[in-house]
Amino acid sequence: VVSISAMKDRVDVGSEAPITIQAWYEYDGQPFVGDVILSNSKSQDSVGLYTYKAVKVVDKLYGLQAFTTNEVNVIFDRVKIKLTALRERVDVGSEAPIDIKAWYEYDETPFQGEIQLNEPLKYDKVGLVTYRVSQINDRLYGLKTFEANEVKVIFDKVVITLSSELERVDVGSEVPITIDARYAFDTTPFVGKVYLSADRKQNKVGLYRYFVTRIEDELYGLNAFETNEIEVVFDTVIIELEALNERVEVGKQANISYRAYYSYDNSSFEGEIFLNNDLISHDLGPVTYSVSKIIDSKYGLKSFRSNSVKVIFDKIRTLIEIDTVTPFTVKATLRAYYESDKSPVVSGVLIIDDNKLYSEKEQPGMYLISYLEMFPVSRLTGRFVVEGFDEIKIEKTVAHVGNIIVYLPAIITITALVIHKRIAGKKPKIVMCPRCGSTHYIGIKVASNVWEYECQSCGKRWYVK
Repeated sequence: VVSISAMKDRVDVGSEAPITIQAWYEYDGQPFVGDVILSNSKSQDSVGLYTYKAVKVVDKLYGLQAFTTNEVNVIFDRVKIKLTALRERVDVGSEAPIDIKAWYEYDETPFQGEIQLNEPLKYDKVGLVTYRVSQINDRLYGLKTFEANEVKVIFDKVVITLSSELERVDVGSEVPITIDARYAFDTTPFVGKVYLSADRKQNKVGLYRYFVTRIEDELYGLNAFETNEIEVVFDTVIIELEALNERVEVGKQANISYRAYYSYDNSSFEGEIFLNNDLISHDLGPVTYSVSKIIDSKYGLKSFRSNSVKVIFDKIRTLIEIDTVTPFTVKATLRAYYESDKSPVVSGVLIIDDNKLYSEKEQPGMYLISYLEMFPVSRLTGRFVVEGFDEIKIEKTVAHVGNIIVYLPAIITITALVIHKRIAGKKPKIVMCPRCGSTHYIGIKVASNVWEYECQSCGKRWYVK
């Protein structure tokens, strides 16, 4: 009698089936002495169901050939595993999306157990990783044999380099930033969108830092990236104009100074500044000056802010009034005004000899002169100076009415005496002081025909031939 039993009904293909054979003589139950030949080899290299039973016995004790036997079935099997990479390229530092499907090859029922891969699913370095099954743990049948494919996954990131040829640009303009983006694994150009930390166009002066905040990868769906940072100054030129003279003479050059600097750091502007109008005007009236254009030789900026100044191209008119009614006194008034609007000239200086006279506070544009005059004729000379205008010469001669009235009796007397002398012939010569008309004097002969006289009243000296 042959009794066959299998310790496991499913074993690894290529392994040996755990079959136990028990045989005995039916008559007395003594153990069979000999060999039992089975219907199949205990080791099978192909997946399948194999039936084991005795097909022959070799009885070494009695030479018997008759026997009875049971049969058992043993499945030689293995686990089939299919690995699928859901994405061929993933972010470095993330987990590879590998789908694992496993089943028993014999009956295609789902595998029950754990599958271990040769590499961790999460990888922190850029590179190509080949995934394959390293071992399995079959909780249902204890199988260890498996057949699996391998998959390749690239752990990658996008390397982005930002650069700008300009370190300073016009406020309100768009900074020209060059973006070079490539996949780190194979340095091929990135396909997708790159988002920066700030708008390329800024309307406020300041220092702006640009770096990448996120990406949209249209090729592989990556999110991991590496970026540098650049700094760009948005700036404008501030120009402060100042007219050194509020008015200048028509045909002369307006004297305009300026201070120009960069708004961001107040450093001095380097370049050229152009005004909207010529500095010389031949027309009477105001001209408004502002900056029309700049050429920045340092940063190439075109943006600027400027104030405007007004310069009046004008002419000065003067009127002189001289009062000589009071004896020995001259009172002169110079009135100066601008021709364009008749406003008084208050910034002038009237220079008479070494004396400087300025506009009266209570009478703007009026310059008053008072001086002693002994002669019957008064001559006023001087100059009127206003910054930005040609010097005006002052020259006027008038009869001194007051002095003439004082001197008139003496003049009449002298005239009468002269006439009387001519009529009377040689008579004593009467000499009068030419200043005060007095006849009280001392005479000294200083030459053969020249007398020197000194007035005892006013001290005046004169000579008579």
